Amino acid sequence: MALGYKIGRKLGEGKGRIAYATSDPRVAIKKDKQGGRANLLEACIWRNAPASLRSVLAPVIAVSDGGEWLAMRRATRYQGPEPHGHKWLKDRKSCNWGWIDGRLFLIDYAHQEVAAFAGLRCRA
Repeated sequence: MALGYKIGRKLGEGKGRIAYATSDPRVAIKKDKQGGRANLLEACIWRNAPASLRSVLAPVIAVSDGGEWLAMRRATRYQGPEPHGHKWLKDRKSCNWGWIDGRLFLIDYAHQEVAAFAGLRCRA
């Protein structure tokens, strides 16, 4: 169990985190492999971003106190070319995007450049 969700199969893995399905098909869990910094950064960005930026960010539902676990709306992986129109984002790889309710969202945004773009003082 993590944040009240039963952990299911692994959905994907990056350098710093592993994403898992949960008992709720609308929720994914990210386990931070590097001390919780990425999850805490992503949660801070979500909580403090202006509405215009939040409109492209996958919603964070909860984060554990130390950042080991983060619950996020689960997305279906985007399989197309690199999305355009987000020049402020250096890491625009298609694997960082996903579909939620028919809309394309950024699902991996634990990057200082996202915080800086929004003028936020979130730290990794």
